[in-house]
Amino acid sequence: MPVPSAPKAAPPSSGGGEKWGRVDAEGTVFVRTAEGERQVGQWPGGDPAEVLAHFSRKYDALVFEIDLLERRLRSGTVSPEDAGSALKQVRTTVAEAQVVGDLAALEGRLETLTVLVAEQREKRKAERAQKLVASKDEKERIAAEAERLAAGNDWKAGADKLRTLLDRWKELPRL
Repeated sequence: MPVPSAPKAAPPSSGGGEKWGRVDAEGTVFVRTAEGERQVGQWPGGDPAEVLAHFSRKYDALVFEIDLLERRLRSGTVSPEDAGSALKQVRTTVAEAQVVGDLAALEGRLETLTVLVAEQREKRKAERAQKLVASKDEKERIAAEAERLAAGNDWKAGADKLRTLLDRWKELPRL
């Protein structure tokens, strides 16, 4: 199954906070979502444009965090297990975020990353299974060689070869 491409992040909202939120007369900051408005903070006495810019920069920080996680996952520098726990943490952060920006776009990107983590887990599982089969085959070959040596009469050379076989056995993954 091909990896779905991640939706591109909404452009940084530092200049367009008015589209995603508002500040009322008392300084309460709201973000617009599909469900309606949600209060995300309060900044009494501040310039509404500056207040929205501040909350928009906090949104940009979330976008950066999701971008970083996605890059690390796609490059393989983070394990699927670590990415899954980081994804869970970011999802909680987004759900409770006190930011002004396109939260639905962030949720969509998190869903895409969830699929990617699951695919990475399956890929890693298949690789482990393949290594296990190769290890089993190699251990069977070592055991056959050891049995052949045990049937021989050259005990000194046989003992040295058995030590070598034992060392190779120990290097292989456990079954």
